Amino acid sequence: MRRNYQWRKSIAGIMASAMVATTVVSGAFVTLPETAFAATTSKRVTDREKENMEISKKAATQGMVLLKNENSVLPIASGKKIALFGSGSIVTIIGGTGSGAVNQRAEETVSVYDGLKEVYDITTADYLEEYLENFNAKKEGYYKNGSGFWAPASAVERSIEDDGAVDEAAKEADTAFLVIKRNSGEGNDRAKTDDYELSDIEKENIKYLKKNFEHVVIILNVGGVINTADFAEDKDIESVLLMSQAGMKSGEALADIMTGKVTPSGKLTDTWAKDYDDYPSSADFSNNDGNIDSELYSDGIYVGYRYFDTFGVEPEYEFGFGKSYTDFKMETTAVEANEENVTVKVKVTNTGSSYSGKEVVQVYFSAPSGKLDVPYQELAAYGKTDELKSGECQELTLSFKTSDMSSYSEKDAAYEMAKGDYIIRVGNSSRNTHVAAKINLDDNVITEQLSNQLMGDNDYNDVDDELSSKAKKAESF
Repeated sequence: MRRNYQWRKSIAGIMASAMVATTVVSGAFVTLPETAFAATTSKRVTDREKENMEISKKAATQGMVLLKNENSVLPIASGKKIALFGSGSIVTIIGGTGSGAVNQRAEETVSVYDGLKEVYDITTADYLEEYLENFNAKKEGYYKNGSGFWAPASAVERSIEDDGAVDEAAKEADTAFLVIKRNSGEGNDRAKTDDYELSDIEKENIKYLKKNFEHVVIILNVGGVINTADFAEDKDIESVLLMSQAGMKSGEALADIMTGKVTPSGKLTDTWAKDYDDYPSSADFSNNDGNIDSELYSDGIYVGYRYFDTFGVEPEYEFGFGKSYTDFKMETTAVEANEENVTVKVKVTNTGSSYSGKEVVQVYFSAPSGKLDVPYQELAAYGKTDELKSGECQELTLSFKTSDMSSYSEKDAAYEMAKGDYIIRVGNSSRNTHVAAKINLDDNVITEQLSNQLMGDNDYNDVDDELSSKAKKAESF
């Protein structure tokens, strides 16, 4: 039996994103010569460039996501001794490739190492400088033999144990930072092996650092989801920070987060699964089934958190998740609804005693299941507070159109709201909410009538009916 997709009416659903790429790949990392880009001929850094650098840095600090922080290892005060490892610390991936790349002055780009050495005493500085020297020499060789276009964009990961870099560093520092990097962008699909999954060298490096340092902090310099199973549940890995690909001032922004100058407030815009196979499209992904010519997206309306939440699949880190150096309390003070809008007022209080910070309020709705399938919940609105000091509070007013809760029926060529109860939830992630209100609709309503002008290929509109029945049987989390 065939069942058509019921596409959701679009809403603005991208939060203060962890995947920041505001100003990206510098001349230090791109493989094309500078003459390939249009740019100013002046060597003077203009006021406009300086302003944009600060915007890039601010966006980066606001988007970094603290995934784990056991025993409050972070922040670490400036001036402390730390050991820094990972090729991403010196050849930091600051943006995507292809159309995701933006050219700017190479000397203005700040790597993780560049940023952290301004605030910490890095005990592995000599090791990192040698690492960078070897990478630059290899890259220069590509240009000399006429292969500059294919010069490496990132350094190859090396074994920390084989390099002998730990022994002396561990005598001076009790904390190690390990940067795990991933380059990604236009022109190539991601792979499961050594991309989504950690490489054997990365796994061995983590084990080796755990044996030699009291504290280990993982910094993820990645542009997409990777497998965190090797350290998310590991008690010896106390802190994990998703810095993402954070633009030309990546290192400075990271330094502000690590020292506590800025409290992390970014939230995940993806669901990070416990296992690769938990993603519903994993079996059909081209790098798994061998078909690189076409992709069949069989998720239908169950994309991302809508799938995990509807089918009760527990993620490692859920959509909208992000920790802070402080704690917050949310209290819904009012919910108002009419034919036009739903408005939610939420009071947020910084209940911590040491750090100021910002929190993101997320409003979700659950629509009744009528003749159309619907996911368990959908993000409807969100907002970030101002910087709140300890004990300080702020009330946010968040609104969304009532018609955003409608579903699209291909059969009727209309957006429809089914009669029944609409549940409004408020929280700081898709898995951490409270029921704020229940809105009842006593009859079916068509919010927008359209007409079918072009019918698609039915082979690509099929959705397994098993998904529908499974969704209705799944218990809520």
